[in-house]
Amino acid sequence: MDAEHLTGSKDEEQEQAFTWKHLFQSPDLRRPLFIACFLQVAQQFSGINAVFFFSKSIFESARVDDDHVPFAIIGTNAVNVLMTVVAVPLMDIAGRRPLLLLPMAVMIFDLILMTVCRLVQANDPTIPGIAYVTIACVIIYVTAFAVGLGPIPMMIGAELFRQRPRPKAMSVASVVNWVGTFAIAMTFESIQTVAGDFTFVVFVVLLFGFLVFTYFFVPETKNRTIEEIVASFSSSHRPSKVIESAEEEEMKQLQASPLGRPGDSAAANDREGNRKGEGEEEKEETLRLVTSHAVETTDGKAEEEASTTPAVH
Repeated sequence: MDAEHLTGSKDEEQEQAFTWKHLFQSPDLRRPLFIACFLQVAQQFSGINAVFFFSKSIFESARVDDDHVPFAIIGTNAVNVLMTVVAVPLMDIAGRRPLLLLPMAVMIFDLILMTVCRLVQANDPTIPGIAYVTIACVIIYVTAFAVGLGPIPMMIGAELFRQRPRPKAMSVASVVNWVGTFAIAMTFESIQTVAGDFTFVVFVVLLFGFLVFTYFFVPETKNRTIEEIVASFSSSHRPSKVIESAEEEEMKQLQASPLGRPGDSAAANDREGNRKGEGEEEKEETLRLVTSHAVETTDGKAEEEASTTPAVH
């Protein structure tokens, strides 16, 4: 019981070794944590939730027929699901950065075109085809989001951290994501009321800022090891003392584990083979001694019988 209690206490200490204090105080984790949170902000403030939450009012303000609005909404959501599935293999083919930069550029152009359509409709609602251009703009916008800012931020955020800080870092990023969702849901109607037909210009400006930041500060993680990614965030190319202490504890845990690293397993196999060889030698030596003792005993008995047997004349 004492041994089990000590083992359990040791495991708990190792799990609690990397704390929230380490996450926010480690210099090597500040930049990747900021990037992970920034990408979540970019995802939410790109305007995607505004499009989904208020797609009906967007289509109605674009003078889309009431009979066509439900189909436009269903089509928009179907495209989002389909393109998210398509984005999964594209991540490893095209890379993370291209799937962030190019779709954001498309989203900027698309929102500008959507704003122009709204202005044209406001001046002359009788122009044919503008409503369908607006629907096409919304679908293109959702498509670009689904292959870029939709799946990439959470994936690339997880790839910026080692195993120990990753859960806490991604928890912080998730909180930022939901705070952004709440902020957009609570403020979009007010923005729409104040900005009117220029509502999406706000998101154009934000997307341009996100595009610039991503181009200069977000690294490519495709085909790179975690050591290479982590080293790119360290000016000295050496992890901080907080990371070093966490890694030392992790190495001790691996060394203590019977499954350890491949080198440890090979060494353990060698030691096991040596022990087996020594055991075989001991068995052979024991068998030799027993055999020798048995022969000596047999010889002794034969001599004794020969000495006690009377001679026959």
